[in-house]
Amino acid sequence: MEHEEIIQRAKNFLATQRIASLATAKDNYPWIVDLFYVADESYNLYFLISKNSKTWSNIEENKNVAVTIDAHASDASRQKNIQVKGTAQTLSKEELESVIDSFEVAFPDLVDENDSVSDFKGKDSEDRFIKITPENIFFRDSEAFEGRHEIVLS
Repeated sequence: MEHEEIIQRAKNFLATQRIASLATAKDNYPWIVDLFYVADESYNLYFLISKNSKTWSNIEENKNVAVTIDAHASDASRQKNIQVKGTAQTLSKEELESVIDSFEVAFPDLVDENDSVSDFKGKDSEDRFIKITPENIFFRDSEAFEGRHEIVLS
């Protein structure tokens, strides 16, 4: 299978999934949680998390994270997943506006048209969006090719 076709399959997979496992660590103790996400064309992943959560606390101390997005096939010949190693950061105002719009489309019950950037930037807001910028991405699609394929980021 051609590299460009694999890249397109990976992007399609990201666009069709809605939940990812986000792994963080603090003081050498790992923590993992399933969260809703959206992705952009550059494989950046965006999550809405509570600033009162263990995940937020871990990210404040250690920006290095890992993410797995899995189709959870019970048949080994149908495995499909993406693994990401990356860094977490808060969003700029411009990014935040776009991500709120993306979340509103993907998850209308979580974010609605009445939410604004200030709702997620204010000191009193309990929820924050974070961005995971990938350093390494691996894609497995057992129906299309053997093993896992590294998506080379430019």
